[in-house]
Amino acid sequence: MSENVAVNEGLALNEMLQESSKSLTAGIEVDMQAHGGMHLKFPAVVTDDVLVNFVLVHCNPDALSYVTSVDLTFCKQLSGASLLALSQGLPALNSLNLTGCSQFNDNDLVHISQMVNLKNLSIAGCDGISKAGLINLSSVLDNVDTLDLTSCPQIDDEVLSSLPNMYQLKNLILTACTQFSDSGLRALGKLKKLESLVLDQCPQISNSSLLKISAISATGFRKLTHLNVSNCPRVTQQGIFSLKQTLPWLRAVNTGL
Repeated sequence: MSENVAVNEGLALNEMLQESSKSLTAGIEVDMQAHGGMHLKFPAVVTDDVLVNFVLVHCNPDALSYVTSVDLTFCKQLSGASLLALSQGLPALNSLNLTGCSQFNDNDLVHISQMVNLKNLSIAGCDGISKAGLINLSSVLDNVDTLDLTSCPQIDDEVLSSLPNMYQLKNLILTACTQFSDSGLRALGKLKKLESLVLDQCPQISNSSLLKISAISATGFRKLTHLNVSNCPRVTQQGIFSLKQTLPWLRAVNTGL
């Protein structure tokens, strides 16, 4: 399928949405991406009926076959029925943003596991998902390379210890996750492809935490090039300096200092 075909399908989908501005498609945005895929952003007020009908009934399947990215940020009226529709109707989907969808629970995760091409997943603020649910999810999402767990209160050492099951993971965001300790941080060293780690607003992270990273640098964190420890008041410039001495491949450290 050529990029020109994808562009044509995207234009056709855009025209359909514009012509249907007063119908069930109102508020849905379509953007073409640089690689030729399409990005769909749904409004926060979207319901299961609207999304399911849009994906499985209202739209041309040929056009939807080019959709690679879906944004459902703060779409709090959706249930697992919508995730099921996405898994069935968007075969090329590789990026899913569920930020702020606190209504989703462990039972809904099975539909995410059926998105076989998924590489980028945000479940930031999805506090309806339990620790057990996250551990189970990590065992089936072995193609995901970017995971955003911002403000997930259930993230603890046990959850972090399960993440190495996601052996393709390159980018991990743990902003405002405050329940894990240095033990969980050490477990992330087993992520052999991890390149970027965000620990912004994790007050438990300290210079001692960075020493734990340094201590396993012979076998762990070998690909880590970007680290964000902004708003971690127990991390100092001296701690960053020592870490860089041990991990010379670490190119960028954001401290906010």
